[in-house]
Amino acid sequence: MLTAVGDHLGVAIELSRLFRRVAMEAEQLERVAAERSVALKEAQEQLSRSQWLASLGELAAGVAHDLNNALNPVVAFAELIKEHSDQPDRVRLYAERILMAAQGGAETVRRIQRFTRRRLGSLPFEPLSVAELVREAIELTRPNWAQRMTGGPITVEESVDPELLVQGNAGELRQALLNLIGNAIDAMPAGGTLRFVGRAEGASVVLAVQDTGTGMPKEVYEKALEPFFTTKGAHGTGLGLAEVFGIARRHGGDLELLSWSGVGTTVILRLPRAETPREPTKARRRLTGSAANVHHILLVDDNLLSLEATAASLRAAGHTVATAANAQTALRIFNAGHFDLVLSDLGLPDLNGWELVDRIRVRDPKIRVGLITGWSIPEGDELLKRHGIDMVFVKPVDPDQLLAAL
Repeated sequence: MLTAVGDHLGVAIELSRLFRRVAMEAEQLERVAAERSVALKEAQEQLSRSQWLASLGELAAGVAHDLNNALNPVVAFAELIKEHSDQPDRVRLYAERILMAAQGGAETVRRIQRFTRRRLGSLPFEPLSVAELVREAIELTRPNWAQRMTGGPITVEESVDPELLVQGNAGELRQALLNLIGNAIDAMPAGGTLRFVGRAEGASVVLAVQDTGTGMPKEVYEKALEPFFTTKGAHGTGLGLAEVFGIARRHGGDLELLSWSGVGTTVILRLPRAETPREPTKARRRLTGSAANVHHILLVDDNLLSLEATAASLRAAGHTVATAANAQTALRIFNAGHFDLVLSDLGLPDLNGWELVDRIRVRDPKIRVGLITGWSIPEGDELLKRHGIDMVFVKPVDPDQLLAAL
């Protein structure tokens, strides 16, 4: 009996030792698994950050691309103004082209703000002449053509009904055409034909942009509308067609892409047709203030060129303007009862615009206050109500809109 008990105890002790070893190994395995899980999670987070940074870099490159496209005609037409300063008609034409290019750059910034959900409210839509939009886009891109037509000339053909109207936003639609023209020219290194065909189709306007370029092979065609996809390497961002598609969709329309390798590419835009007759284009009218509505304005902006330009527009309309490049200077200048209105930038070097507005309102609770800012502020934002802001202008400010609001 003692021998049997001893055998059982020996087995029990051995099993206990084995269980202890298994438990230790299991604990070790759990620890290793936990460490690997943490390492895997860190690797996944690092990969996610890398992908996010890569996308951000591509997005930044796309913004730089579009802004450079907007700035190129600004520089070119400004040089032409210097050369032809004694010819008022040419100067006026070049100035209008500069304005269109600058507005295109502003729309690029606003698209990025909408992408980051810093909404600026709904886009202003109006009846627009399709033929005018096409001609404007051609003129804005013409300064770039000399750099791209080294292999042969590019012929432009237009077949767009001059009475054809589309309901949309001029800046966005012009940018869409600029992107399509840029793509078409890149696709015709040896020269070719760029053709615009526009017609009415029921309640829609159909505008086709055709080129006789290299076309797209199947693998490129299938990915052409994907954001950041490009065949141009460092010279492209992959935002062109994707952006045009987004603009078409925001306008309640659509985009169709047709391409044949070695033959050319056609992009078809379908947009809502406008039935409202459009007034003839008028020269920009500078609003002037009568004696009854001339204001004493304190203008605050740390960007000196912006400060000078805005002050000049206000003074040209008959308003009295005092300027300050920072909040402390503005507070030294401001006297209750002396000014009717304060227009301040939001991002100032010493105090932000909100703090400046609060300090000014302590001195004069009845003063009207407007913000001029490069940041997007959603309509109806709680901050606007809390600080009693009467009006908001997002840079670049249209002088006529500013004067009309006053």
